[in-house]
Amino acid sequence: MPAFDPASYGDCTAAFYDQLYPVVETGLVTTLAELAQGGPALDLGIGTGRVAVPLRRAGVPVVGIEASSSMIAAFHSRPCTQGIPVIRGDFATDPLGDSPYRLIYALVSTFFLLPTELLQQACFHNVARHLAPGGHFVSEAFLNDGSFPVPEVTEVPITTPSGVFSYRVMTLSTPLVLIDEMACRSGLRLVERWSHWSRKPYQAGQPRHISVYAREG
Repeated sequence: MPAFDPASYGDCTAAFYDQLYPVVETGLVTTLAELAQGGPALDLGIGTGRVAVPLRRAGVPVVGIEASSSMIAAFHSRPCTQGIPVIRGDFATDPLGDSPYRLIYALVSTFFLLPTELLQQACFHNVARHLAPGGHFVSEAFLNDGSFPVPEVTEVPITTPSGVFSYRVMTLSTPLVLIDEMACRSGLRLVERWSHWSRKPYQAGQPRHISVYAREG
């Protein structure tokens, strides 16, 4: 198993990241804005700002953290990113900037880019330290078959208008029961779990979960 480099995913995908996720799903920005309660909000792995920019446009002050210098450069090339500070760092262990935040979020399995349970637990602790009491942590992820998690390295091909690319990604698709235990140990309580940004309730066996945790006290 290769050594973990928090910048590797962004370095591999920055050039075509917006072609991986060309559309912001209906309901996503509205839901995040409501959970932020005016903000501020923190985007873990802000990428090119595809969600942070419309969230800022919706009136929520947004900060991002990103480990990849290539992805940060792609972020700054996007229009309307002025006024969105980006911290260069590892969101599992590095300080997350000025806090407390009303909302911290990690989208499209960003949390699973942390390839060990120790790093995932460290991320929960880090998030909890930077959330305001009653603030929310939202994690969107795609699940495995529920077996005991092991790190996986996957080669992913993608065909884009500018050519065919491939990138390697290392992930740890941790089952929900273990994720909820990590959250609890960090002082976060599960308050909602959806399968869609329309807030349709999650049911066991569905491939995606959107979990909303609140910081106690």
